[in-house]
Amino acid sequence: MKGWYTIKAASSVTVLISAFTEEIGGWGITAQQFSEDLKTLGDISHINLHIHSPGGDVFDGIAIYNLLNKHPAKVTVQIDGLAASMASVIAMAGDRIVMPENALMMIHKPWGISGGNANDMRDYAELLDKVESVLIPAYARKTGKSAESLAEMLEDETWMDGRECVAQGFADELLPAVSAMACIESKRIEDFEHMPKDIKGMITSPKGSTNNAVPEQNRINGIKDLFAMFGGKHDALKMQCLEDVDCTPEKAKDMLLASLGKIATPSNKTTDAHIYAGNGNITGDAIRQGLFARLGHERAERGNLMP
Repeated sequence: MKGWYTIKAASSVTVLISAFTEEIGGWGITAQQFSEDLKTLGDISHINLHIHSPGGDVFDGIAIYNLLNKHPAKVTVQIDGLAASMASVIAMAGDRIVMPENALMMIHKPWGISGGNANDMRDYAELLDKVESVLIPAYARKTGKSAESLAEMLEDETWMDGRECVAQGFADELLPAVSAMACIESKRIEDFEHMPKDIKGMITSPKGSTNNAVPEQNRINGIKDLFAMFGGKHDALKMQCLEDVDCTPEKAKDMLLASLGKIATPSNKTTDAHIYAGNGNITGDAIRQGLFARLGHERAERGNLMP
């Protein structure tokens, strides 16, 4: 499956996190998968982490930061072009951070989309504040800055080039400017309010119907939404569906229903259970309608939380 990162093993280990068409956490690959891939490398002494990303899912990003921060290997981070939003937090896991003079880092307040009544909105605002309280210590640990000064930088959506990052403690070593950087295709270009003009040419919006990533991401989101209703009880089947590019959400639903049918047991084992269905599809249709209703509710209630 296409992913937003690759891991290449050598005498030391090179971990490349990049986002040329999608953000961190996309394509159905989670921090759990990243963790499993990292573990398969065994006992390693050095990780070289290359970052060129506009950010992505906050919870996947926090988990990846913790994985790298707690890893016994020495971590060297190189920001090849852009480390924005959640990608900048992951960069803070480096024991040493290097970046070209014309590379950029951006930090900002967590944001997201929610729906509901006033109480729901207040709860969501509190969640965003809690997320910020988790991100700030990662920056503080590297820079030595106070929580108050970092909060101001997040409030302002602060963009820094390589020289500014070194001066403010977000990086340790300045590299010569690079002549060219890979272009990033991301919807997040619309979310950055204070993006410098010289970086706008690097990040382009997805190209609508000509972009094959759109239907693939819709397929993945549909499958993930379906299995989210069951609290991780069918993760093996979920991964099977995600990895099969021909598996649609409808096909995944049928596979899930079949799996649920295999594990279903009568609630009263001491007496015979008699269920009458004049139409043989009534029971199956009822289950399907229930799944669709819950799936629709999940989609309506789910907030897309980004740092």
